[in-house]
Amino acid sequence: MEPFIWLLILSAAMLFGSYIAGSLPLTTKLSENKIRLFNALGAGLLIGTSLMVVIPEGVETIYNSRLTSVATTLHSDIAIPEWSSINNQDDWPVEKDVFQSLSKRSPSDHETERGGEHTAIGLSLIIGFSLMYIIDQVSSLHLHGPVASTEYTELGAVGGNLEREEEHVEEVQHVHRINNQPSITPTVGLIVHAAADGIALGASATHPQLSMVVFVAIMLHKAPASFALTSVLLAAGLSRTTIRKHLLLFSFAAPVGALLTFFALYFFSSSTTSAASLEYWTGVLLVFSGV
Repeated sequence: MEPFIWLLILSAAMLFGSYIAGSLPLTTKLSENKIRLFNALGAGLLIGTSLMVVIPEGVETIYNSRLTSVATTLHSDIAIPEWSSINNQDDWPVEKDVFQSLSKRSPSDHETERGGEHTAIGLSLIIGFSLMYIIDQVSSLHLHGPVASTEYTELGAVGGNLEREEEHVEEVQHVHRINNQPSITPTVGLIVHAAADGIALGASATHPQLSMVVFVAIMLHKAPASFALTSVLLAAGLSRTTIRKHLLLFSFAAPVGALLTFFALYFFSSSTTSAASLEYWTGVLLVFSGV
């Protein structure tokens, strides 16, 4: 199956799955224990997939890009004749000095060459972690008003007890008071998180097995997250029509991020970027999105 068709199928499934999961609080009410169970399962699988599949696959892809580059260069620069036409060593197109030079290279030479890959992996991890940390801090929200007060983070909203928080409205209304209009900060924070997850899916589209693992991990994480988003917005007093709009934006975030990543990689690969460079940036995106 073509990678683009495969990515479209996964993106559509992710879109409908997230929207349906987020619509459940509008029609039914799940117990807190079930929400905690789904959240723990999804978060654990997402962390395990990142540490054991996505990041290692990205690191391997980055290092393999150098091998691809070297192989392409050798293939284009050296015209190797038919084996039957080589009568002696003098007919071999590569001089003996080349092999002697390669055999005398010290390990430090290889370390110098791979310094770029080491730097790329380190920067991808640091930038990815820093960005997600900043987003998580910015998306922390205090909603205060006559109905409810909810402190929001992506994981805290999933596992939090909204009913218990409603019982303590009077105790916390004096903290960080804002206008009565509910903020869209939780939606924005979750949208950015989902878009980052979509980057991992889009970068892994050419690896069907990897993309399937990433898809399952994202869905098990985003289903309770979308459920929690709807619950938080309901507690904030938003209308059901407004909540469905927020939920639709959140549901579109990961598929759009995946498709944009895929098209960006395809555009660069079809222009001046070589196959090795495409493989390199695919690895960088996998490492970045795996944090």
